[in-house]
Amino acid sequence: MAIPLSALWSAGCLWAATLSLPLASFPTAPIPTADACKQELMNAYAHLQTGQQTVNGKAFYVHFLSQTAYRIPGQDGERQSSVDAQLYTSGNQVYFHTPEVTMWQDGQFVVSVIQRQHTVFITRVLAGKKGPDPGQFTVFRDSLIRQSQVAFCRTEQVQNTTQQHLQLVLPLAGGNRSSNQKLEFWLREHRVQKMVINYGPGMPLSRLTLSFLKQQWVDKPEKLTADARAQILDKTGHLRPAYQGYRLVDQTSVTQTRK
Repeated sequence: MAIPLSALWSAGCLWAATLSLPLASFPTAPIPTADACKQELMNAYAHLQTGQQTVNGKAFYVHFLSQTAYRIPGQDGERQSSVDAQLYTSGNQVYFHTPEVTMWQDGQFVVSVIQRQHTVFITRVLAGKKGPDPGQFTVFRDSLIRQSQVAFCRTEQVQNTTQQHLQLVLPLAGGNRSSNQKLEFWLREHRVQKMVINYGPGMPLSRLTLSFLKQQWVDKPEKLTADARAQILDKTGHLRPAYQGYRLVDQTSVTQTRK
């Protein structure tokens, strides 16, 4: 499945939008240069792998709100949707939850619960792959930042706090300036508080907004286990009571059953 640019910029997708983004202090004067602003952003994203670290008894927790605006063909209005998401990460153990989807991952298995379909999927992590390659992602991300143009980079006062507001313009193939993507970041208290991707005309999406509500280390929850399957299966291999009546699709074998 092709990964949309929005997902690569979010943490998280699923993975993007998800993680701690500490930054160096932002001076109120002089106004940062375009290169300095880009470097600050790259320094921030250098911490995207924070949650992939292993800290005894701890997990990295991110609570974020994803809001998507879709264009309605033939109309001037927009259709909007929002997702309230929580993410816990510790090494290769992951727990991701929204009202519609819950996902656990360890080094071997991925377990996904699709609430609307009342279906549980169990799949294997690809051999030799414990998750996205942070090195490849970093090279790609930093390359995009370097190729972008800084529309503005300024400090702003909001409710007695100082934040940095940065807008990048990412030229797309074809040279049509009207279709360029604009990415905005608001950074406060050494963290990214919000980012917005504005899509040009002709794209089905109009705007994607990610608001980071919490980013912090917490005590490792029971949601993170060495075997992700233990979250939904009992010792006999049957679905736990909370998932009785759900369809179980075990893609690690050829069986598909309802238990």
